Amino acid sequence: MNELLNSYDFVVPEYQRGYEWQRVNVESFHETILIALENNEDKFIGTVILRQSDNPNGRSQVVDGQQRLTTIVLYLCVLRDLFVELSDVDLSPRGIAIVPPNPYNEVESLLISRNRTAYRFQCNSLVQSIYESYVAPHPTRPVARPPMPSQHKAYTRSFRTAVRTIRGLLLPATPEGQVPESDVRKLDRLYDIFQTICNRLKVLPITADNDAEALDIFMTLNTKGLRLGPSDLIKGNIFSAVLSEATPETASLVSEHLLQQWKEIIDFVEKGDIDQCFRHYFLAFQKESFQTVKIVDRASERIGTSSNGRAQNAIRLLADLKSMSEKYGELLSPNVTVNDKDVRMANEAILCLNRINASARILTLAVLMRNFSSNEFFQIVKRIEALTYRWQFLGRNAQELEKLFQEIAFSVTVEGALPEEICLHLESKIPSDDDCSGMFDREMPDSMQSRVILFRIHQAMGDPSRIVSFDTTVTEVEHIAPQTSTSEWLTALMSGDHGVDEMELEDYESKIERIGNKTILEKHINNQIKQQSFQKKRDGVSMTVGGSTFTFEGYRNSKVDMTADLGNVGSWTAVEIDLRTSWIEYCFVRTFCADTGRPEIEQFSDWVSRVR
Repeated sequence: MNELLNSYDFVVPEYQRGYEWQRVNVESFHETILIALENNEDKFIGTVILRQSDNPNGRSQVVDGQQRLTTIVLYLCVLRDLFVELSDVDLSPRGIAIVPPNPYNEVESLLISRNRTAYRFQCNSLVQSIYESYVAPHPTRPVARPPMPSQHKAYTRSFRTAVRTIRGLLLPATPEGQVPESDVRKLDRLYDIFQTICNRLKVLPITADNDAEALDIFMTLNTKGLRLGPSDLIKGNIFSAVLSEATPETASLVSEHLLQQWKEIIDFVEKGDIDQCFRHYFLAFQKESFQTVKIVDRASERIGTSSNGRAQNAIRLLADLKSMSEKYGELLSPNVTVNDKDVRMANEAILCLNRINASARILTLAVLMRNFSSNEFFQIVKRIEALTYRWQFLGRNAQELEKLFQEIAFSVTVEGALPEEICLHLESKIPSDDDCSGMFDREMPDSMQSRVILFRIHQAMGDPSRIVSFDTTVTEVEHIAPQTSTSEWLTALMSGDHGVDEMELEDYESKIERIGNKTILEKHINNQIKQQSFQKKRDGVSMTVGGSTFTFEGYRNSKVDMTADLGNVGSWTAVEIDLRTSWIEYCFVRTFCADTGRPEIEQFSDWVSRVR
């Protein structure tokens, strides 16, 4: 490794993916270093493929081996920082040398370029700014280096985590009861790790003579083993096609422009999965289904195989992906505070849809790309929501639903279907109210499924001025009869001896997981009344401690109307759970339907009075 680092200055080319090693990868790499150190043995860590620069003083491109090489450079940077922190301490004598080695000078020589004018390693452009601002510079000279931000772009998260992980591995906490490591021992240990990295880690360097050969090696290595994600391979294909027609004079500018476009795509879908985004996009334009790994083939078909026109096709594909990803980002993070009422209501539906079904985005994306009016968009989304919820909670086949979304999306993107036609198509597939009868007779232990149903019913029936946020840090799913049973609650829901009967305990657990036993409640209320009796949960609790009286709110104080209405319920037994389950089914078919008007839904207490 020492020979490799001293022989080249490096740059990670633009077609490469970002730094992706996770904490577990760094920890495994650290274990390899420690084994080599403890056993005083060499460790082969793989090949590094380089495209050598035509300029003797230029940078060699890292075609393969980016993750390992970047991690090693991060180790060197962190070790350099620690050597600076321990600069008042000398290394223990080594061999017959009179003057001990200077660890700072040794590591610094590997971090600075051969002509001493820049850093030796230039990271992938996605993380280069983080590297050259918060990692590579000397920690104190000429001025104190700013601390690395804890919040940044999603595509720098693995890089930032790796730096912190490496420092933690190099400076492990002292176990309780043990004497802390002395600075002299610490410096000796760190220097031994540095020497192991340089002299015991072995790599096989392979060089390519030109850009085409380098990119061909890169794509061949990574296509077969899928060590890259499909979107990374699409990026490589686009860059390869465009750069194949660039001149040596324009290649750098073209590459920089392409990278900027790709960065914007990544930013747009930061809250989601870029491979899933691309799959949904390509699915919307064809009738045949395919898995995520096949999106590379779809992109390659768009680019073409003939050299004539490949660059222009790739440029058009990149532009389409950028435009699409901006729309997809709107679906991933829908704005529920926008002034346009139709858009706001559509986005409220999409916000909850995201939590239970990703494939609905195949169709919502197709519709969004058509730029229909806000009301037309809302009308379609309302029907997508009704179809999704009814289909899913009836337990129907998820693949069939995705295929249906794809079929309708194709009619939108390719066949030019009009909003009215899309709505009619969706309506013809929505399960009927009769189909939904008894759909909640089973348990519903999935908290998110319960949350989205209850929250959307709350939005449909509640006073708009009292609508609370879907934010899981503000509200949560409350079990009215608590998950952890008490003798009082067992008495309320069951019969017989409640102290030892295991079958009754199982029956209790079954009853409390029915959706009729659940509601939405603000966390600050729920935290105080978790296992109290129903009367105390309903009305709140007052207690006196040390002469001071504390009052805790109950269901009556909730801003969630369906929860506040529980203040009108006298007791909570298995009968009430059955009744409220039936009431939620009544609310469900009125909330998740094709009717876009505000549904007339009675509160539970009023509904019970009417049906009893």
